Amino acid sequence: MEVQKLGINNVSGIEFKAGSTKKQEKEALTAAYEDAKNKALVFAKSIGKTNVTALKVVESDSMLAPQVVYLMGKVSSDHSPISIGERTIQTKVNVEFEIQ
Repeated sequence: MEVQKLGINNVSGIEFKAGSTKKQEKEALTAAYEDAKNKALVFAKSIGKTNVTALKVVESDSMLAPQVVYLMGKVSSDHSPISIGERTIQTKVNVEFEIQ
């Protein structure tokens, strides 16, 4: 490896970071709101109504949780596992609807 030629023989604390997650956070909020609205429409239809209007929307405790998966190739003394993973963006909204 090139780094060994430079005299580097120990690397630790490698961290991979994602860029901005603002777009995904907005998409999660939109999806959460749409899910709440669809559920409200189900309730409305069950009592013979067809329209719902959001009166109050509150976001609560959004999370950006890293999930790490460890991969190992051949087990040998000079190889360490490198973790790869994915980030899960979750959001929760409480929506108060008026059924019309």
